[in-house]
Amino acid sequence: MPAENKQKDTGETKVDKKIKVLLADNSEHFGQPCAQVMRAHGIEVQAVQKDGKQVLEEISHAHPDVVIMDFFLPRMDAIGVIKGVQGLGLQKRPQIMVMSSFDNPNLEREAMLAGADYYFLKPFDADEMAERIIALNNKASHDLTRRAAIPVA
Repeated sequence: MPAENKQKDTGETKVDKKIKVLLADNSEHFGQPCAQVMRAHGIEVQAVQKDGKQVLEEISHAHPDVVIMDFFLPRMDAIGVIKGVQGLGLQKRPQIMVMSSFDNPNLEREAMLAGADYYFLKPFDADEMAERIIALNNKASHDLTRRAAIPVA
């Protein structure tokens, strides 16, 4: 059952649904600390191994609201995962956030054209990332239509 928060100024009741994030990194040096910060912001996080095929499998089973993954992953890169998600026929497509340690406009363009919702560079501030996830998820829940992914030529 969703939590209800009373807003003091208006007396209005707002129902908050916990955001489910699939984080494609369960390493001790990056994934676990990042997941801990997101959980502190009230985000439900499932951290999995950095493996494109496993990420795609987890998306089909867990139905996350948001997927965060590196551009380059073993066995299948982010573009392959995005194309795979399009083929899953999910009722609600997750927001896809792609990160990279390479500041390369071509990678960013390729990810966005494939259907990524957000592209960002590492390193980043995990608190700011959690706030961005919440903002993007709130925006998506208010959008009546989702933009269709543009196939990469």
